[in-house]
Amino acid sequence: MRYPVLFLLTLFSIAATAQDLTGIWRGNFVQGAGLFSQQYKYEVQIKQNHNKALSGVTYSYLTTVFYGKAACQGIFMDKARNVVLKETKMLELRASDNSTANIMTCYLTYRKEGATEYLEGTYSSVSVKDGMMGTNGKVYLKKVKESDFQTEDFLLDGVKGKKGIKPGAESALLPHSGARRLLPSPKPKLSPADSLRIGKRDDNDADLMPEAPPEASKTVPVPPVLSARKNKLVKTIITHSPDIKIQLYDNGEIDNDTVTVYHNNKVVVDRKKLTYDPLTVNVTASEADPVHEFVMVAENLGTIPPNSAYMVIFSGGKRYELSVAADLKENAKIVIEYRKEEK
Repeated sequence: MRYPVLFLLTLFSIAATAQDLTGIWRGNFVQGAGLFSQQYKYEVQIKQNHNKALSGVTYSYLTTVFYGKAACQGIFMDKARNVVLKETKMLELRASDNSTANIMTCYLTYRKEGATEYLEGTYSSVSVKDGMMGTNGKVYLKKVKESDFQTEDFLLDGVKGKKGIKPGAESALLPHSGARRLLPSPKPKLSPADSLRIGKRDDNDADLMPEAPPEASKTVPVPPVLSARKNKLVKTIITHSPDIKIQLYDNGEIDNDTVTVYHNNKVVVDRKKLTYDPLTVNVTASEADPVHEFVMVAENLGTIPPNSAYMVIFSGGKRYELSVAADLKENAKIVIEYRKEEK
């Protein structure tokens, strides 16, 4: 009887890691604290793509005071059951006063109790107008079957017609005026980490550093930090596609980890902090330049050593997820080798 048991355990393991977040999630977010706290209703309609990237829309509303709809994107890190969901732009803004528009980034954890699925965590926000920090608080969402608003096309999946707004929800749709409200509480002082995070959101493309294929005959000297420290090989990947994309996230709590990434001895990420927003590197391989070595170097130890990162590699339609770590004595190395597929 051992084999059937092992088979069932294998099926359970596969099912547990194949979670699909596509659907409607409804609940609330609470901004502020104490006397200044307010609870908004919050609905998120999500489509999960094959590479675990998320896209969709969010709805938030507070009686007749405020209504907002935003486009959103994110990623589901299924091994850690963490979700980062970022509103990218406001699509509809209606409010009863001239409020300042904020866009939210949610840091959520997925859990399931019986047949009920939840996404819970925290959020931060920035002002659409000037990029300054807005409110922050907690988010609670539960997966439901029906929307209080209009079900988006990407969720209909061939169903004719769209579901209209539920009776009573239209009371939130007021003449256009402002957007998500800022509470009257004083703005908190920004820590250096918060200031960096805001700046990063204002310029998401700052970390995108496409690199042209280097000449095979050109030799780049080994940087001192690579020769002085041990370079631990984490993984070697063989790909048949010349296009390689690497993304680095903080692997857990944001604790001021700062890293530099070398590609074939050249700096492609220079002293950047690991956050829930990815540091991205794009590389094109060739037959003349098939081997690509990436080394992550710790520039500090943060508050929780070592510097640990969640690395996602995309190439040839495949996705590789790695946990990498580096400290002041040891670097983390990943080698990607391009081999042209023989026809």
